Amino acid sequence: MKALVPLALLALSVAGISAARSPLVHDYQKTSTLTDIYALPDPEHLKLFSLGYRSALADLLFGQTLVAAGMHFSEKKVFEHLDGYLFAIVALEPRYRDVYYYADSLLTLSTVRMPPRNYRIARDLQARGRRIFPDDAQLWISSGQFMTYLAVQWLPEEEDPDEWRRAGAEVLQHACDIWPYQELPTSCLGVTSILSRMGEREATIRSLERLIAVTDDAAVRSEAARRVEGLLGEQAREQFHRRVQKMEELRARDLPLLSRTEYQLVGPPWDPAHCLAVADPQSTPACASTFELAD
Repeated sequence: MKALVPLALLALSVAGISAARSPLVHDYQKTSTLTDIYALPDPEHLKLFSLGYRSALADLLFGQTLVAAGMHFSEKKVFEHLDGYLFAIVALEPRYRDVYYYADSLLTLSTVRMPPRNYRIARDLQARGRRIFPDDAQLWISSGQFMTYLAVQWLPEEEDPDEWRRAGAEVLQHACDIWPYQELPTSCLGVTSILSRMGEREATIRSLERLIAVTDDAAVRSEAARRVEGLLGEQAREQFHRRVQKMEELRARDLPLLSRTEYQLVGPPWDPAHCLAVADPQSTPACASTFELAD
């Protein structure tokens, strides 16, 4: 019996610890769950606190924001006030391109479901960036892909997915118009499919014709031409083919070393001696200053 007493006490101790452990763990977790605190003043005061070093402070804040976002990502927590930090950075430095470029990823992609309002915040930030960088093709195509393909799957109920797709398609069209490389991204053809599914026939045709006009990629031009032919009537289809063929023949005869886009920027050839004798040169196709008038 004396030998069993220590064993009995040990068993009672284990049972007591097991019974008390669960509520204690729950209480501990509640005390260790912290709420994010936004530690920055309003943007106008933040500019004063920068002491004139706005760009440097913007760099510092963006680096700290990225680190904090990574920590919240690994801890599976929502990064509260993330939008406040991003807006503070662009208030200090409006041309801070990385904020606009990564806004959608930071605000909507995480290991937990982000607040629905973040999708509208990301779109607004991207729109602000596009106004500041109207010729940044990478920024425009990233923004267009977010609105057209990524965000529509998770939008809150008050948002209209079709409006997002339509707006995203317009952004993608502009991105394709200013794309600086010969090889166009697949989104340039994909946007025409979106417009077609939405019943935007005329917009689809204009988008395809613009794509044919600006790209030197034979595969893209061939596919775009095939889609245009399927949307046009017989007469319009023949007119379209004549216009494309005329442009190619004129470029090959006039300035064959230029790309299609470069040649259209130069404009059609005209004979100064002949056009000086014409009363209204712009009404004469041979003296027109643009291909639209020369057609």
